[in-house]
Amino acid sequence: MKWLFLVALAALAWFVYRKIDGPPGGAGAAPLPPSGDDVADYSDALERKWEGLQLKTYPDLAGHPTIGFGHKLQPGESYPGGISVVQAEALLKVDLDTAAAAVRDHVKVPLGENQFSALLDWFFNLGAGKVAGSTLLAKLNAGDYAAVPSELGRWDYVGGQPSDGLASRRADEIALWNS
Repeated sequence: MKWLFLVALAALAWFVYRKIDGPPGGAGAAPLPPSGDDVADYSDALERKWEGLQLKTYPDLAGHPTIGFGHKLQPGESYPGGISVVQAEALLKVDLDTAAAAVRDHVKVPLGENQFSALLDWFFNLGAGKVAGSTLLAKLNAGDYAAVPSELGRWDYVGGQPSDGLASRRADEIALWNS
């Protein structure tokens, strides 16, 4: 149990470092390639903002059982007593790494860090399966970077109905993409 605490403490220190000093390379760093082994160069600010932290299971907007920072429970996964903040952080890291790998797998053009982080939130929120065949990815992979903001704005529906919350989340992704 002591090692788990130390790992969580190290992860927290890493998050604090990234929030204060930013990622290595600074604002003028070269764009990130769309693939590679290092999936640590992203911001998790949007996921934390829009998912919030829930230590008990709750239904997300689509009705899926969710816990922590928007972790969608998988078949056989259950937390009847809830989870700790440390467990929520660990689930978030795994989910973000999965989403980052999906962005790198599906995007074939170079991205800046903010562009990558904006798409990371979109993939995290919707899942790679939903966005893999999207017009957004087709246009982006054809080099049409300017189409991304308007395409992101189209993904604000839940169950066929417009969602003010998703519209606001997409607006944050668009602002990050454009920054």
